[in-house]
Amino acid sequence: MKTNLTRWEHLPDFPLYNDQLCSIAKAELEIFLNPSDATITMAMVNNYVKNKIIPKPEKKKYTKQHLASVIVITLLKQIFTIDEIKKGISLMLAIYDYEKSYDMFCDLIEKDVSTVKEEKSIHNTDINTYLSCATKSIANNIYVKNYLSTKEVK
Repeated sequence: MKTNLTRWEHLPDFPLYNDQLCSIAKAELEIFLNPSDATITMAMVNNYVKNKIIPKPEKKKYTKQHLASVIVITLLKQIFTIDEIKKGISLMLAIYDYEKSYDMFCDLIEKDVSTVKEEKSIHNTDINTYLSCATKSIANNIYVKNYLSTKEVK
């Protein structure tokens, strides 16, 4: 079983059809999400294009840029709205290119998930631990939403 997300340089560097993009993205996300949360459909990808969250494919063929975006969007959708995700991605891409942005995201999500798993395996996993995780998640969510609300996308 995979334990890390595939980095940019190892993502497929050839054109993908929508169904291939969905299949590869879902396989990538199985390390983090339950199968029901890792649902990625062709209609979802089409909506991301329609809402200008990801660029239009060329002749119905998608690139590694699309694949990386769908992976990130699917993870972020667990806690943020599509508009918040779109704004966050735009802010990140104003500073870094797709490759750097995606690889940074992969590094951080893996590090943070690993840290949480280690902390929770060491400590008592009673209801208070779960409550603490939930409240930290809420606090982080509020922080990010407040940050996004103060930023303008150019």
